[in-house]
Amino acid sequence: RIFGEILCRIQEGFIVPEHYSSVEIYGESGIRAEILVLCWSYPEGDSSLIDWLLGQSEKSLDYIADNVGSILDKSAQEFLAELADVSSALYRETDLIDLLPLHYNLQAFYTSLLNLQERHSQRAKELRDKKLAPFREAIEVLMDAWAEQHPFRGGMNAQIGYSARRGSIRRYIENWAIKYSEIPKGVHELGNTDQWNIKIGELDFDSLHSKTKS
Repeated sequence: RIFGEILCRIQEGFIVPEHYSSVEIYGESGIRAEILVLCWSYPEGDSSLIDWLLGQSEKSLDYIADNVGSILDKSAQEFLAELADVSSALYRETDLIDLLPLHYNLQAFYTSLLNLQERHSQRAKELRDKKLAPFREAIEVLMDAWAEQHPFRGGMNAQIGYSARRGSIRRYIENWAIKYSEIPKGVHELGNTDQWNIKIGELDFDSLHSKTKS
């Protein structure tokens, strides 16, 4: 593990997946040797997966080796990366063997995690909707005022940017309302859109409020 962490710090001379099979590891074999190969792929490799693998216990590594096969295989990496993301999001304890019920196989456990994540996401959405309920009408009025100030002009490409700005502004107002229990006022710097990284810049909410009153 220590040597793996050292390999992860290499900023130049790292290897790419096409060269995994050319690497020979002495002193370790099986999944532990394959983890060292992946560590050498930092920073181009899947760093979150590599960090997760380095944090697994010996029993967990043995279980992964027995049930997943070679972790140098792309499909195995994709599966483990998703498993790591979902389990890390749902549980503080990330050691696989502690999370894995004995009567489950790995695929069934992963499916149960996805189902649990979906239920958590649905619950989070319900809570968010409940908190936003008192502000829904005011938010729609503000968005209509913004659309009136910024009428859409252009073709398909312009439509993408316009929709991205509108969506990001709506989420900003919603997040502000949830955090502060009020609609934003004054001038706010909104930066760029969540998608496409399109500039929004400053937005004067007071001008929107005055627009709605007029």
